[in-house]
Amino acid sequence: MRPYDAKTERQKLDLSSDNHQTKSAWILVGFTTVSIANQESGQPASGLVKIPHGEFNRLIDWYMRDQKARKRAKS
Repeated sequence: MRPYDAKTERQKLDLSSDNHQTKSAWILVGFTTVSIANQESGQPASGLVKIPHGEFNRLIDWYMRDQKARKRAKS
C-alpha cells in the first residue's frame, strides 16, 4: 500500500515505513498529518511544515496532474 492510500490508523500502522529521507530533506506520515522538513543530517531543520493528510494528497494530486503549456505572447 502507498502512504498516499493509507486512510485509517490501522492502514498507516501496516505500512512498512512511515518516513523517507534524502540527503537534505525528510517526510513523515503521521496519523493525521504529513510532516516535511529541510534538514541536513546532524543539523537543525531549516524548515518544517505539517499538513493535514488529505490536504497533502490534494497538493500531490495537483503536482502530478498534466498541465497544458501557457501560450506566450509574441514579441
